[in-house]
Amino acid sequence: MSEKNEIYYYKISLQYVGTRYYGWQVQDGVPTIQGQLNKVLMEMVKSEEIKTMGSGRTDAGVHAFMQIVKLSLPIKIPPMGLLRGLNSLLPPDIRVTEASESNYDFHPIYHCREKEYNYVFSNKAVTPFAAPYLTSYLFPLDIDILQDAARIFEGTHDFKNFYCVGTEIESTSRTIFECRIDQFREEGFLKNFCSEYFVLKIVGNGFLKQMVRAIMGAIFSVARGKNTLDELKLALDGPKNLHKIGSVAPPEGLYLVKAKYSN
Repeated sequence: MSEKNEIYYYKISLQYVGTRYYGWQVQDGVPTIQGQLNKVLMEMVKSEEIKTMGSGRTDAGVHAFMQIVKLSLPIKIPPMGLLRGLNSLLPPDIRVTEASESNYDFHPIYHCREKEYNYVFSNKAVTPFAAPYLTSYLFPLDIDILQDAARIFEGTHDFKNFYCVGTEIESTSRTIFECRIDQFREEGFLKNFCSEYFVLKIVGNGFLKQMVRAIMGAIFSVARGKNTLDELKLALDGPKNLHKIGSVAPPEGLYLVKAKYSN
């Protein structure tokens, strides 16, 4: 029996397919990842005195291989029991892959030193099986131009023209450690899903609301010849709203891949 008002802290890693959900954060009247997690936790501990905090707020339709979540619970549960209990109650498109004890001081957002996102897209026709998991962009694309455009975002920049306004933030400056695009071709069974596709890999110390999708939209615009590499550089380093390039790319191809912490 725990002492009155005692709180126990845990860290879990979630994987989810975001297709059916309106993003990570709880919203009234619509299904969200956090909402599903909270519902299951309250059922497990037989109490509404639970709290969850994710490492980032993925948008509607966005997927995750590693969403780190801090749990605050009114009862103590062995980590393996927590993992098994959650997976027995969560829908099959949300899975807990790891669970461990944590502490009051751990903050999944502020203590995260590096995140990786992938954006998957194809300029070939895709089957219905692949449609929820990548963006179909049916225009000629030059891999060399795609790579040149992606590399422009590496380094420390003010991304004031590459995000959507949401929660108030102190700074729009972020550091991108790696930004590249790779091309893949599938054989065998997976060819039935998509025979050829590209993956934008972007790793940074933090990301603004819809920042990756805004970057991807700008790269698409340059790759189609609608804007030049110089215009892209000016949009990144120039005045706010003066040189916005492209539109925000669709959510289907975006994945939160990894979150790294100091310890």
